[in-house]
Order: sequence, then C-alpha cells, then structure tokens
Amino acid sequence: MPEHIAIYDVNTKTTNRITTGYSVNRYPVWSPDNSQIAFSYSEKSDESLRIALLNSDTHSRKILQTESGLDQKILSYSQIRPSWSADGKHIYFTLWFSTDSNINPGLYNIYRIGTNGGIPEPILDSPDRMYAGHIARQLKISFPVRF
Repeated sequence: MPEHIAIYDVNTKTTNRITTGYSVNRYPVWSPDNSQIAFSYSEKSDESLRIALLNSDTHSRKILQTESGLDQKILSYSQIRPSWSADGKHIYFTLWFSTDSNINPGLYNIYRIGTNGGIPEPILDSPDRMYAGHIARQLKISFPVRF
C-alpha cells in the first residue's frame, strides 16, 4: 500500500502531497536550510527502504545509495529514520538488516552517507538488543534498549 509525504502550510491551511506513484515514503526530515527533505523510500516494500533526498521546490527525488557495500550474508535491509548533520553535508540513518543467524528482530546499526551519495560509512555497530537509534545534531546518539 502506498505511503506518501505531504507538506502542510499553516498560513494557507493547505496540504500538498510531494511524493507520487505506488511507493512507500517514510520518516521525512527537513535539511538545516529547508531546501531538501531526507526520507526513506521504496518502490517495492517497507522492507527495502533507501535514503532519498527530495528538493523542496522542484520535488525531484535522488536516491543516495545504489549499491549496498554490505556483506553478502545479509538477507534484506532497510535504511530508516534519517537525520541531517548540522552542516547539511551528511545524512545519518539507522540500517536495519537481517542475516541467516539473526532474522528477527534483525540488527540496527548507525551509518552516514554524504548528500552526494556513495557508499554509507558505518558509525555505530548495534550492541545486543539495540533498536532504532536517533542522531542528534550534536552527533550524540540516543536509543531505547530492552533488557
């Protein structure tokens, strides 16, 4: 089922949908200069989300990573919950993935990727039972932990 991103203008009280098609679009966050929106996107399903950028004026979309650069033992993965660096040059995100030995609930690691794309850089490997993390602008990581 498609999920779209919309912008609500509080002054005009109008809503404008900015994503189209039969796609999944989640976790939108504005860039520090409000010119772009980073979000998780997939044309397939919510289990294959990739970080994308959307120009807030033209609504053109750019997928930041075209190759995973990940171990071939990984069965599936999604890039979720993006967060901008303070200077707007990088996107931090949670990489959820599963392997033969860890299918459910999978693992959640923190990566970053430049806004020009490329191969994501690992920032934090998931300790046992760590779930989706959040990157603050001060590059401090907070995350819930189950014991």
